[in-house]
Amino acid sequence: MRLAGMGTPGPAASAGQVPRPRAGPADPGPAAAGSSKGGSEPSTRRPPQILVVDDEPAVRRFIADALRGAGYEVVVAANGREALAIVYQQSRAPSMLVTDMEMPGMNGVELAARVRADRPGIRVVLMTGREASVARARAREGLVEGVLLKPFGLAELLDAVFDAIGAPAAD
Repeated sequence: MRLAGMGTPGPAASAGQVPRPRAGPADPGPAAAGSSKGGSEPSTRRPPQILVVDDEPAVRRFIADALRGAGYEVVVAANGREALAIVYQQSRAPSMLVTDMEMPGMNGVELAARVRADRPGIRVVLMTGREASVARARAREGLVEGVLLKPFGLAELLDAVFDAIGAPAAD
């Protein structure tokens, strides 16, 4: 099934499957923190948490389902105000923010700037349906780790996330 406006899955994705994570960046990021090698103790480490923000419910659901399927913990928000409440009220800050740029009220760039001002460790990937916005987002050096142009597929989404925070740790 193709989700309207989201493109088709990339070549690494087939029906009902999310592409297998590729090796993460040289700095394994939060996914590798506290990993234990060997031993028979089960891992109590939680996967990285990603906050997905988009005012379109179908887009939020597509992204959340894809990221959960890849092994990440996901929380969602419909707008910038909800996202800020999640960031500041949870005891565990997300490792990453994946947000639409064009939303009513607070736009994605403003949301990213506010989150990174207080929580500089949170990585940011912006999404937009406008090509002109891609250049504007990429010009925000130090604010964003990636920009996705809608429509995009599963492989593009997961590549952007893996590049920013690495793959979730395997059990």
